[in-house]
Amino acid sequence: MAEGLINQDELIDRCFSRPVASAIVAVVRPTPVTPNMLTFVAACFGVAAGVFLALQEGVWAAVMVFAYLAFDCSDGQLARSRGGGGLMGRIADGLGDYVAATAIHIGLVIWLADGYGWIVAFPVTVGAGFSMGWTSLLLDRYKQRYRGTPDDFDAIDEAVQGASWFERAMIRTFRSYASRVDGGVVIPDLAAYQQRVRFPMRLWLWVGPTTHFATLAICAVLDTPLSYAFIACVPMNLWGDITMLIQRRLERRRPAVVQEGGDESA
Repeated sequence: MAEGLINQDELIDRCFSRPVASAIVAVVRPTPVTPNMLTFVAACFGVAAGVFLALQEGVWAAVMVFAYLAFDCSDGQLARSRGGGGLMGRIADGLGDYVAATAIHIGLVIWLADGYGWIVAFPVTVGAGFSMGWTSLLLDRYKQRYRGTPDDFDAIDEAVQGASWFERAMIRTFRSYASRVDGGVVIPDLAAYQQRVRFPMRLWLWVGPTTHFATLAICAVLDTPLSYAFIACVPMNLWGDITMLIQRRLERRRPAVVQEGGDESA
């Protein structure tokens, strides 16, 4: 992390996921295990968490969720430790995250439907899922701006050339998401930007995907899955909306620290 920057990890990642992931990487680094293999293992733990949620086994669901979080951090750490990491690895990691999140929410809706009926379970689970997706996108956006690491869209477009049909589909899907994260802005003075938005950057770290998953795991252990849906749909959304208003106000306060004119497709 660059000197002077605040830690951009969510609390659970900082205290649990990354330390455990570092231990995993220390074990597998000398082996033929690849980052994509760890991505696959992480997705499997996510799917297992969804199965245990559907079975209303809250403790085991929580164990699987935290195993997913640890392995989800380990793939990138392994790639960086070997001096690698590229576009297709990021895409594979994102695909694994989508598979895990989908499985977990399917398990959640089945559990809720058993206790409250589908009329309640379906909309609140969809609401929780959209809340996670929305706040995760915003966290990705403002972390990227804070770090000053925008995606190279020309390189992404070049990667499509010569790729298989499946890879092209994945790259184009990733590009669509990356353009939304980019938000179409340019930051002329990164140091001034970082200094101004330190406060909202800290606030964003409380509504990211890891916080959502950890909250769900705790509610599952307490046998109160509906509580998670409420927390995701109401307090976390409000937190994200208020933080976004603070962020935008600080970005546009004169002298503005952002300018329009990023990726044209954003």
